[in-house]
Amino acid sequence: MRALLVSLVALSACGPLTPIKVDAGSAGGTAGAGGGFSFGGGMATGGGVATGGGVATGGGMATGGGMATGGGIATGGGVATGGGVATGGGVATGGGTATGGGSVGPFTWQSMSMVPVPSTTTGAAITARSGEAWMTAGPALYRSTGGTFTQLSGFSLVSNAKDVLVTPAGKVFVVSGTTTSMYCTAADCSVASNFVAAPSGGSSDYFDGLCNSGETVYAIGNGNSSQAILFEFNGTGWTKVSNDLGFPSPRRCIAGPAGEVYVLGRNFVVRYEGGGFSQENVNLMGQSSAEWNDMAFTFGPGAAVDAMLVGGIGSGGTMTGYRYARRDVAGGGWTALPVPMVGSTLNTIVAVGPNEYLAAGSPGSMPANRFMLWNGMTWAASTNQPPSALLLVNDAATSTDREVFLIGNGGSGLVVIRGRR
Repeated sequence: MRALLVSLVALSACGPLTPIKVDAGSAGGTAGAGGGFSFGGGMATGGGVATGGGVATGGGMATGGGMATGGGIATGGGVATGGGVATGGGVATGGGTATGGGSVGPFTWQSMSMVPVPSTTTGAAITARSGEAWMTAGPALYRSTGGTFTQLSGFSLVSNAKDVLVTPAGKVFVVSGTTTSMYCTAADCSVASNFVAAPSGGSSDYFDGLCNSGETVYAIGNGNSSQAILFEFNGTGWTKVSNDLGFPSPRRCIAGPAGEVYVLGRNFVVRYEGGGFSQENVNLMGQSSAEWNDMAFTFGPGAAVDAMLVGGIGSGGTMTGYRYARRDVAGGGWTALPVPMVGSTLNTIVAVGPNEYLAAGSPGSMPANRFMLWNGMTWAASTNQPPSALLLVNDAATSTDREVFLIGNGGSGLVVIRGRR
């Protein structure tokens, strides 16, 4: 399970702005504090220089609506901190350079070791927060704080895991594909005895996945007639908030900052909010039918600002090409994107930046790149491609927009790789 990327892009990259000293200004500008210079509506503090509506602090330079701190330089709406340089809406930190929609460079990939090595690829799922990642394999749970994934001694589900989630505060949740789940809300979840069992509450209510918005955690599952159901964690167990979302077998959920939950079905997305749900359909734009496997969102202040679906052409498990759809934020529906008919299917997707998404695919018998990147304008093969040892990706997670984890089948066993940039 991936970490939720909430990107109020300008503020998260720059940090809080120094309060502006209101003055007469020049040419419509606002005079800056601490020696700042401002022209054409710009705002500057701490020696910053801003023009054309830019905002600059700590010696930064910003033009054309850019925001810069700590010596950063930003133009055309870019955001830069720590000496970074950003143009055309890019975001850069720590001396990075970004242009044209936000990429901060390619990922460098590394295979991660697991102790003991899992004997199964079943139940493979992964989740991450800054400084910590968790993964499941079969009924076992593993943890990494930057190095080897080590099995949590004494922890075991009664059946194979289906999903795992860690919240920003370090609470950990694990669900199986049955009525069984376990959670840890203690200060130290590296101790197996701190995990508590929490059943679904219904003899035929099976768990399927997890999602969260901050510390608010949800689970999706299947009811007695395979209808999609939704739970919310109440602090000591699960409360069923919807007994039927109107379709069978949910595939993924994403929780938004305003209390809404998006649940993915085979052919559409359902938005649940305030006790009711609405269906968001996909306009295929004349393309052949698609089966959707995963989705990822980017959130701004209280609302979704972008989202992507990935899957394959066809239905019933026979996939013959990669498929993508982008959410129409104003209308709440989705529109299929034109793509080359390559690969077999895309299994997972994560947001890795304010305008970036990384999708992992299964090329099948076709000569295709398994990892694709949306750079804010188009889908293209990700560079660099992750190691070929990972043949089929089961799940993906991000801790920050500079770190991503992928887990899946390497042909002879489970493989975990980490990408950093």
